[in-house]
Amino acid sequence: MSFDSAGNFRNAEISAVIEKNARAGFGRTIDVALCGGLAFVLSVVLSWILQPVPTLHDEFSYLLAGDTFASGRMANEPHPCWRHFESMHILQQPRYASKYPPMQGLFLAVGQLVTGRPLAGVWFSTALAAAAICWMLQGWLPRRWALLGGLVAVFHGGLQLTWGQSYMGGAPAVVGSALLYGALPRWQKNQSWGSGVAAAAGLAILANSRPFEGLLVSLPIVVVVANDLARQMRRDRSKHGMTALIPGVCVLVLTAAAMLLYNRQVTGSCLQLPYSLHSRQYMSGPLFVWQSPPSTLPEYHNAVMKEFHSGWELDAYAAQRTTMGFLRVKSTYFSDAMFVLLNPLTLIAVMLGIWVWWKSGQTSFNVIMVTLPLLILGASSAVWVFPHYLAPGLPLLLILAIYGMRSARIYFRQTRRDHDRILKALAGAYLLLFAAQCVWHIKSVDHPWSMERERIITDLEQQPGKDLIVVQYAPQHSPHEEWVYNGANIDDASVVWARDLGADENSRLIQYFRDRKIWTLAADSVPAKLVPVDAAGITQTATGSPAEFHAIMSDTTQFFRRAEQSPLPDSTPSRSRDMQGKVD
Repeated sequence: MSFDSAGNFRNAEISAVIEKNARAGFGRTIDVALCGGLAFVLSVVLSWILQPVPTLHDEFSYLLAGDTFASGRMANEPHPCWRHFESMHILQQPRYASKYPPMQGLFLAVGQLVTGRPLAGVWFSTALAAAAICWMLQGWLPRRWALLGGLVAVFHGGLQLTWGQSYMGGAPAVVGSALLYGALPRWQKNQSWGSGVAAAAGLAILANSRPFEGLLVSLPIVVVVANDLARQMRRDRSKHGMTALIPGVCVLVLTAAAMLLYNRQVTGSCLQLPYSLHSRQYMSGPLFVWQSPPSTLPEYHNAVMKEFHSGWELDAYAAQRTTMGFLRVKSTYFSDAMFVLLNPLTLIAVMLGIWVWWKSGQTSFNVIMVTLPLLILGASSAVWVFPHYLAPGLPLLLILAIYGMRSARIYFRQTRRDHDRILKALAGAYLLLFAAQCVWHIKSVDHPWSMERERIITDLEQQPGKDLIVVQYAPQHSPHEEWVYNGANIDDASVVWARDLGADENSRLIQYFRDRKIWTLAADSVPAKLVPVDAAGITQTATGSPAEFHAIMSDTTQFFRRAEQSPLPDSTPSRSRDMQGKVD
């Protein structure tokens, strides 16, 4: 063979390899996009069926964050009547804002800006989570198994139903963890700047979604990467790894700067987290079981928040002060979380993956087997452990699950069993389990008060003018059924929810909102009663006698009986009569 022909052959061989790798890379990109697209479509369809409405305190707080960001602000100025708008998990002073890290709020803001619906941000985060899991698995397993894992994520009950049909978050932390653990094998293979950027993006998302749990899943990776770099430096004094980290470090520096700016905008101090400020202002119980409650309780301006913070919070803490109490409470928390994170099939697959790792000594999975116990132990130290707290662990569980499934297929093939038929049966069973989870989720959603709240807002927004609803609670009212939440710009809102704080405070509130139609809501009536208040009487009371206003507003039973037994006066605007028929 001549020199020219040999060179041409070599060039053709190199070109073939490049083309093959390019096709494989394009195929992997298609797989990631497929998983993300399917997850998005499924999330939209489920929302069309379920019509989720915010119910939990956390959801309303995240919605406030999303509305604030969509308005182009990091925080809002405190309202002159802010005590009427105090509620769980939000700050009123020094700025009106959510107490939570901003990542979930940013997704909701994107949804609100793009489609007009914050829920669309949940669809985006769910789709990104499924796509990120597929991408992550491509670094750990062969392509088709990574695609299978991505499809498992698409039809994952916790991702699509628990987090994908609420405003609680969970999906952003899954995205962050998947990026971080997808970057690790790529970094160990070629130490590219791209893997460093992916890891940094994962760390940034975790720090702004689930900071504590994100720290727990990040520490083992930091140790592994630092050890790899130190070993490389000792071996050949190469600085390639350090150089490849520079873009990722830049991402982290920018993230840290943005976090410091956000803290300053919300709390007035770069080093004061909104979450910690809220804890100091409102919480009566500690965040961790090893801590002690504050020596002096915060001052509460309404009975509902006092019951929530000094009642429910302290009870949850006190229940875990003994060994048996701690084990009993934590077993309940983790069993609930396990129900969300794993169905029976994926649980078996995870256990199989752990068993194969133990028997084979596959060292590449060691970091996962260290991280999962660390996450569980660390989360156990917190007073509360809800499923979305453990969302950063879901990608790691799916790595083990798909690894276990792949090992099972290899075993079936070696024993000459009909492995393809078995895998198809398992896939069908997984889809049936997801369908059963959907049915269970539909039947278990029973929050009539939050649905009624949403209906009232919809009915009032269809009428001309703006409204103020003064919410009255009975003494036995559950603090977990909170009606008083508002958007970022209270004064411009079509419907404003406010607490009844007594005659003097109420009169000032009515005077401030004197251009609105005034309603009272008896939240604990069955069903809840929304009754219009005579605008002329309210105006006179607000500018005149607070005692007269208190006589009308404070005695809920007497006021509603009078409103039901006597028709509205002729001077009452027609809108009041219309809304009484629609909303009462």
